[in-house]
Amino acid sequence: MEEHMIKPLRTIKQIPWKPRLRILIRIDGDVAMKGRRIGEDFRIKQALPTISMALRHGAHIRIISHRGRPHGVAVASLTQKYVCLYLARLLKKKIVFVKDPFNEATFRKLDESSDILFFENIRFWKAEEENDISFARALAHWGDVYINDAFANCHRHHASVLAITHELPSYAGMNLEKEVLTLGRVLIDPKRPLTAILGGAKLETKVPLIKNFLNIADHVLIGGAIANTLLAAQGFNVGKSLVDKDNGEIAKILSSKKLHLPSDIVVTKSLSRPLSVRMCGVNDVAPDEYIVDIGNETINFFTSLLAESGMVVWNGPVGFAELPVFAKGTVNLAHALCRIPAFKIIGGGDTIALLHTYHALRGFTCISTGGGAMLEFLSGKKLSAIEALRGRLQEAGISLRGR
Repeated sequence: MEEHMIKPLRTIKQIPWKPRLRILIRIDGDVAMKGRRIGEDFRIKQALPTISMALRHGAHIRIISHRGRPHGVAVASLTQKYVCLYLARLLKKKIVFVKDPFNEATFRKLDESSDILFFENIRFWKAEEENDISFARALAHWGDVYINDAFANCHRHHASVLAITHELPSYAGMNLEKEVLTLGRVLIDPKRPLTAILGGAKLETKVPLIKNFLNIADHVLIGGAIANTLLAAQGFNVGKSLVDKDNGEIAKILSSKKLHLPSDIVVTKSLSRPLSVRMCGVNDVAPDEYIVDIGNETINFFTSLLAESGMVVWNGPVGFAELPVFAKGTVNLAHALCRIPAFKIIGGGDTIALLHTYHALRGFTCISTGGGAMLEFLSGKKLSAIEALRGRLQEAGISLRGR
């Protein structure tokens, strides 16, 4: 058991509340957009309990968020203005959108405002991703207390989740606390059998997670493009399928009896025009074909293992989910999980967005807002922003720019 996994966080429940306390809340507003409309609002809604608690205590709330990766450039298509408007409708409250929270005139005008303030995409400023202490100090001028409720960003060494904790008393929000406690159960006290479903595109990002689950889980079910790489390493022809280069860890992974790869798959000759689609065994892929989903035999086998599980953790689609015709495996596993009385955790933006489209998110015990953060946490790594809320920054080996 990793000691850093069980040391408690300082949480919102420990804040010495008083009226008009200025609260800086870091939320995760990195949501899919369809023009000016919110495509999927799951992450925004996860921030509501923390914001509502602060409102009940009469706090003056200032919200920090980001969207996309503008790398210090004000990209109009990545503005948080529309997330701000959407949140105002959810809360039924007036929210003032602040285009430049670092402008002195703006600060003097709004600092004592009782309205909720929502800052523009914090990644429009380069110093955010540099974890710059001076930048964090300027941001901290808006608050008396800082709350991090953005679990999905806790693996980032960014100023609004890390350096700022040096400037203000800092606490975990309700969603962040829930995520840490729930995911911590997987590592510390899982219900047995523990089964992991791992998919997605890049094996490189999943290797630490696969290795950790092969140590702690009873079954590890593999799909998606990462399965292609492992099948190719076993000597199977995977045609034109996406394959990662061998990183030296594949042989160790393949030697485990806990690892379960697809036995049959769905293939096609064109990803843009999926007309010639067929199902076949893993030893029957033609050189001009792409593997795009798991087959019926694999779905049935995976489902049988899931039915016996006490806890299930899922990250990543098991097919080329960008096209609905190749989402069958992912959706079928989700529907099967809805019928299973296990403790079920799902995470990863692509997986959640896909299952949301097919109304297949019902029945999960926990839907994690984290993608990369979830992967790193379940790999057993220390997440810098979480360690900051545990008072363990020095042990995490974290440096700040400008200090």
